[in-house]
Amino acid sequence: MMWMRSRSFLLVGGLALIVTVSLVLAAGWPGRDAYRYLGVFQEVWNLTRENYVEPVSEDTLLEGAYRGMVASLDAASAFVPPGEEAGILEPAGPGRTGLEVLPSGNVAIVVRVDPGSPAAEAGLRRGDQIWRIDDRQTRQQSWPQLRRALTGPVGRELDLVVLDGRRYRLREATIRLAAPVDAGFRIDRPREGVIHLRITEPDRVESRVLADALRAELARASADGLLVDLRGAVGLDIARAAAIAAALGPAGEGFRLVARSGPETRIAIPELPSVQLPAGRFVLVDGTTAGTAEALAALLRERDEARLCGRSSFGLGSLPELIPLSRGGSLLLTTREIVTAGGTRWAGDGLEVDHRIDARMTRGAEPDRDRLLEAALEWIEAGAPAEPAKATPAKAASLPGGAPLPDEGGA
Repeated sequence: MMWMRSRSFLLVGGLALIVTVSLVLAAGWPGRDAYRYLGVFQEVWNLTRENYVEPVSEDTLLEGAYRGMVASLDAASAFVPPGEEAGILEPAGPGRTGLEVLPSGNVAIVVRVDPGSPAAEAGLRRGDQIWRIDDRQTRQQSWPQLRRALTGPVGRELDLVVLDGRRYRLREATIRLAAPVDAGFRIDRPREGVIHLRITEPDRVESRVLADALRAELARASADGLLVDLRGAVGLDIARAAAIAAALGPAGEGFRLVARSGPETRIAIPELPSVQLPAGRFVLVDGTTAGTAEALAALLRERDEARLCGRSSFGLGSLPELIPLSRGGSLLLTTREIVTAGGTRWAGDGLEVDHRIDARMTRGAEPDRDRLLEAALEWIEAGAPAEPAKATPAKAASLPGGAPLPDEGGA
């Protein structure tokens, strides 16, 4: 027992020294207030070791500290334990669940469920929380880790533990991965004269396929407006955002990837055969629009004068890279900020909209009714009047991180 206490004391002392030196070097020698964090760290460590309901190992505490420290930065950063690094930034296979999640408050929240998908058949809905995937906790998992866990070979079964977002009850669900039923987007006409382009999985969209689909739709019937719907669209492939933009407009400057030091990387919009799109262009976003989708929305507003409507976006505006650690494992750390050619940034704060839409379901309304889309279409049909000058409206109720509550409607 004495040996165990001595080992714990030495471990705490060593960690304290490392933390102290790191903080002092970061703050500079005059930053002596950094020392106070050492006492907090040691107090939390000791209280947890001595009072937690079950014995807890030092390795568990340390890994939890690593995870929590990096997960607090943004939705794409994480501590990756040894053996899990391979392919972490890519899907695990072509199979899909038909749902999208975003980490919010260290919880994986469902932000989109595609109609007729395996997730829809299993009864999942927007606003549900996924607590476990195949007996593994999702807490403090980044979006790349969650995407990898929710993809794989077609036919593979995933066992989920889900907190129902409406009844707040835990339940189990089994989902069999299936091949995607679309090319990452859907096109329909919910109102006469308006083409509704719903981009579901931007990192799968092929620009030429999208351009051909839009050209065919316009050949079928003319339209006065195009509404690009980016709700529930998440991705980290910025070259793909530039390619999607090519299907919606001319070639030109796209994005800059800006690191804290070193040269910038520029991503241009490639040239495609032009599509004569309607003059009225609008983009529908909300707190579930993240990463690639935010980049596309920012570019369409800046370059094509598209008007953003809905609600502020999520704020995933940086790209991660995998950095190996000397003692095993890796850091998945965002190191490059995404900036449009015109200088638009959205990391952390998200994109503000030109026209805010507050549309909540009324009691007794159809549960699958998409009130936000209906309100956006009504605004477009009314001539898309400009916002009157007024005080900033109160923020609508939402889950941590901006994900809308489940009673707001929408797919």
